Amino acid sequence: MDDKNLSEHVEAIPNAEREDDTAPPKDLSAMYAVNDAEREMTYWQGIKRYRIALLYCLFVSQGSMLNGLDGSLQGSIISVPAFRQAFGTLVNGEYIVPAGWQSAWNGGQRFASRFIALGAGSLGDLIGRRNTLFIACVTCIVSVFMMVFVKDHNYIQQLFARMINGGSCAIFSAVAGVYACELSPLPVRGLTTAGHGLNIWIVIGQL
Repeated sequence: MDDKNLSEHVEAIPNAEREDDTAPPKDLSAMYAVNDAEREMTYWQGIKRYRIALLYCLFVSQGSMLNGLDGSLQGSIISVPAFRQAFGTLVNGEYIVPAGWQSAWNGGQRFASRFIALGAGSLGDLIGRRNTLFIACVTCIVSVFMMVFVKDHNYIQQLFARMINGGSCAIFSAVAGVYACELSPLPVRGLTTAGHGLNIWIVIGQL
């Protein structure tokens, strides 16, 4: 069949359309039925039926504890004698950590966390929430090793490690709640999202 006959043959087919595999299903009755059934569940019925999903969402949200933990440790770590000896200067028989570096550590970590938090949502949309949380886990572990094995009086490395740690904590707080909301079944969504909003986990970290 030559090109002319082929074009006439295609034009002769009325409303020829290809099926789009990416299009949503036309029959949404099953989805509506499940949604209505979940709306009728009580709170405890939802916990009992979706306990695995609930536990997974709460596990994902545990990263928010780091925000509360870091907030508590930032001030108290300066009073640890071993830390003051490693980063302080001997003044009148007592090791004193320079006030400028104390401000730089606290301010740098907060700046990094605020800055990274602004882009965490877009990164989650780009590569997925789970992949974003995985990156936060890896960077958090790296920053902890950097802070633990930092050499004495290496203020720059300590600052850099704290900024990385602050950024990873910000990703946990910004992305984990959205990820938990997307995964949570309707009956337990309030617990996983409000529980993340997570003042609960942040307060646990402070304790």
